[in-house]
Amino acid sequence: MKLTNEIKKKIVLEKDSGVSTSTIAARYDIPIKTIKH
Repeated sequence: MKLTNEIKKKIVLEKDSGVSTSTIAARYDIPIKTIKH
């Protein structure tokens, strides 16, 4: 899945809400290292 700005915003919001990185990675089918900025 290509990371659009819309998805990036959702990921940031979910991380701020305390959702774990692995959960987000599974939900959007992307590598965990992609999320860790």
